[in-house]
Amino acid sequence: QMLVEILLLLGEKLADHVVVQVHKEVERRVLEPVFWQPHHYDWETAEHNWSAVCASGCGIAALLLAKDDFSKAVAIERMLGALDCFLAGYREDGGCPEGVGYWVYGFGYFIYFADMLREFTEGAVDILNSEKVRQIAAFAERVHLSDGIFANYSDSSETERLPSGLISYVNFLQGRPSTLPFRVPGLLEDPCRRWAHVLRNLVWTNPLVYGCGEAVIDYLPQLGWLMCRSLRSSHHGSGGQQDHSDAVLAFSAKGGHNNEPHNHNDLGHFILHGGGENLLCDLGAGLYTKAYFSPGRESIINISSSGHSVPIINGTAQQSGAKARAVVLDVAMDEQEGAQTVTSFKLDLTSAYAVDEMAVFTRSFAWSVLEGNEGARLTVTDHFEFETSGMNVKPWDVEELLISRIQPNTGAGFVEWKGTNAVVRLNYDAGALRQRLEAVKHIDHDGVPFVFYKTSLQLDSNRWNGSASVDCNLFFTIHQSSC
Repeated sequence: QMLVEILLLLGEKLADHVVVQVHKEVERRVLEPVFWQPHHYDWETAEHNWSAVCASGCGIAALLLAKDDFSKAVAIERMLGALDCFLAGYREDGGCPEGVGYWVYGFGYFIYFADMLREFTEGAVDILNSEKVRQIAAFAERVHLSDGIFANYSDSSETERLPSGLISYVNFLQGRPSTLPFRVPGLLEDPCRRWAHVLRNLVWTNPLVYGCGEAVIDYLPQLGWLMCRSLRSSHHGSGGQQDHSDAVLAFSAKGGHNNEPHNHNDLGHFILHGGGENLLCDLGAGLYTKAYFSPGRESIINISSSGHSVPIINGTAQQSGAKARAVVLDVAMDEQEGAQTVTSFKLDLTSAYAVDEMAVFTRSFAWSVLEGNEGARLTVTDHFEFETSGMNVKPWDVEELLISRIQPNTGAGFVEWKGTNAVVRLNYDAGALRQRLEAVKHIDHDGVPFVFYKTSLQLDSNRWNGSASVDCNLFFTIHQSSC
């Protein structure tokens, strides 16, 4: 796809033998095996980004190099089948279980081929004109927390490099501006140097389709992701200057199941965001190695539930597979409770843990904005019910985990994570929970070393007098820092 587009743009400036060689090799390596003497490739029926990336790359090459309309029609029909499989990987809410990074990759290439196909057929074949495609187009916007920071579940990064050409195109497709920050990525910001993005950044980028954000709540029901953003106007500045910028405090939580594409075992995991950073965070994608995509991958900290803000129960992390599923028991957005507006989200996570002694585990979230938009409060309530044996409750042990890249301050009954512009404070019952802090050395997706901090709060059956039913309440307050 890259080579044939370069030929289209620069063919007359290239040496004849270079043009001939490109034609020959693309024909031999791509067009012949995919279209003229077709083999079946696994990506053609994949319900994730790879079907769109491969089909669009091959399809664009065929549109630009095939010698006659019949050959182009053969190629179009074959690739449309693969793109149908790609779209089948999305549900009607348009959510991408692989995360925003793979949305850029898969849906980006889908857009690039679909746009060229519409131009080639003078509008006769338009696969962009559907409600489902419009919902998918809105995904990056819906998981954007603020300042280019995202709810980054699965193998995604907090700060994805979103192509400005693609975002301009999908904003136009939706007919409304984006809250994403306007920024044109440089070539070297993409470690794979993807030409399709770079060229379209050059020709499609339109700063006029970017705009201002609003405080919104987004819920993707099939994906099971909730995003709550509250806008707070800041009027404080240094040196007597007044800063009237809008600051966002945000919360996100996820359901789903543990067999999603690029899956992490993270049912019930959550993110707290303020001042342009994720204060309680998701580690995102780990370093891609053979082990990362092999049996036993759940032992890798990025994938294991022990690297997420969820509990370890009787020493057991969440299990892999679709049988481990978050059942949404309740979701209520912007409900009035007294003087406050509360968004609540309740999940049954019992199937996530292969713990025979545990009969029920539910996790409830309640998010509310403080009076005057001076901050926000999140209450997390974990409810456990354990089996009894005769007159006795079977022994149990629960360790609540909280993950952050920020080293917290701790004390009796509280933990505080202070970011650059915002602070999260957790209050808990020090008589019922025993606190421990661990600094973990790790490497990120690009192989760069970093340290994250795992805060654990331990409760066990001895402290609860052998009770079969117990609630663990965690009270978080988030606000802009004063300095």
